[in-house]
Amino acid sequence: MLDATLDRVQQAEQLVLADGSSFVLGYLGVHADVENVRTFVRVKALGEEKTSFEVAFLPGGTLTRAQLAEIWEEELDAVPGRLRMTPYARLAEEGIAGVRQGTMLRLERLSRERELKYLRVSRYMTFGYEPLFAYYLFRENEITNLRQLHAAKEAGLEESLCRETVAYVD
Repeated sequence: MLDATLDRVQQAEQLVLADGSSFVLGYLGVHADVENVRTFVRVKALGEEKTSFEVAFLPGGTLTRAQLAEIWEEELDAVPGRLRMTPYARLAEEGIAGVRQGTMLRLERLSRERELKYLRVSRYMTFGYEPLFAYYLFRENEITNLRQLHAAKEAGLEESLCRETVAYVD
């Protein structure tokens, strides 16, 4: 709960600081939506209370708390259909498929990949801070990939599961 509260406060503060920057606001919106879908699926899959999701809900995205609360009573498999008109239907569908197979690695990887996909737009911006902002987050992703691969190897996970941890954008 403390971690979720800190994430929410950080997101709110970043939204205030990013005011006037459409690129950063767009990234924070994608981040909020991805985290909200990821948290929704995780909380539902683990059978936790709805309040756990509501506490962790991040502001700033296109998905509202009301939209996701409306889906709460439905089965987990209905979520991708309810999100079909959003860019997050594939994330929910494939993430839930991974959960059904007993792992949340796919959901975690797809979440990171969706955020990185937004950052690819910065390739076409020659002036401004956007390429530097994206470079920093891409490097952070590389470090996260290396840490996760190291932890997976240390834990003795098979190669296919190790590959499942690596988030990249083609």
